[in-house]
Amino acid sequence: MGSRDDVSSLYSAMDVFFLPSLFEGLPITSIEAQAAGLPCVISDSVTKELVYSDLVCFVSLKSSLNEWNNQIIKQSMRKINRSKYLCDLKESSFYTPRAAKLLFKYYLELIQK
Repeated sequence: MGSRDDVSSLYSAMDVFFLPSLFEGLPITSIEAQAAGLPCVISDSVTKELVYSDLVCFVSLKSSLNEWNNQIIKQSMRKINRSKYLCDLKESSFYTPRAAKLLFKYYLELIQK
């Protein structure tokens, strides 16, 4: 699909975000999916630090395909107020102004040592 500037509209068309990754740092896509109020089914090899909401469900890569299917269906059936999660993002460490303040504070403490 290439580079897009309408990612939020794509998330709003989805029922569930699925990330069966073997290796992943901090996937920004999973943070965006949470901000869009999208339930997330993510492999347990992905960092837990991406979680800022109750929308994330981790599944082991060793689990059966049936278990993955069950979790995807279960998560997609949740009744969710999607607009709430963008507000939750603003309270998390992933919100740019908050992240900038935390980073500034961290560097200031390093300088003072």
